[in-house]
Amino acid sequence: IVKQSQDLEKFQLETESQDLECLPKVTLDDVPDQAEHFDLHTENYKALKLFHHDCFTNQILYASLNYDLPSLSEEDLPYVHLFTNFFSDVGCGKRSYVQNLHQLHAVTGGISAYCSLYPQVENPLSMKPTLQIHGKALYRNAGPFFELLQEMITSVRFDEKERLKELILQIYTALQNRLN
Repeated sequence: IVKQSQDLEKFQLETESQDLECLPKVTLDDVPDQAEHFDLHTENYKALKLFHHDCFTNQILYASLNYDLPSLSEEDLPYVHLFTNFFSDVGCGKRSYVQNLHQLHAVTGGISAYCSLYPQVENPLSMKPTLQIHGKALYRNAGPFFELLQEMITSVRFDEKERLKELILQIYTALQNRLN
């Protein structure tokens, strides 16, 4: 370890004096004056209002679902936080959490849930809480991705008590590790 440390220090001293002009530089002249405009398309699909725009994503599909949250009491907020933390770590439909995890890994790049506050156009001082479900998948997995997303939204399961205990202990351990 001492030798590696000495070798590293020697390497750092040698590279300190390298000419950095060989590296590419980005200046304000490289940034366009106007932001690129993406046309936002709106469609109605069953009971949903869909917004989408086309842009280059390397054949990766991104989906965000936003749900308005109702008024919640302060006592309910920790449960909303637990819900968003556990959303993609529990089972759904007829799948256990293990089966669901395998399906998530097979067809998606991940699905997560979180809460956000959005200022309102009518009154920028007013904030609206929303539940957001976000996921991504390769274009070729769009069908199975949306099927899984729908199933997770409509039939997420919180009935596997041992799994819930495990997830709560993970949060507990993470909080403990944050203490100095």
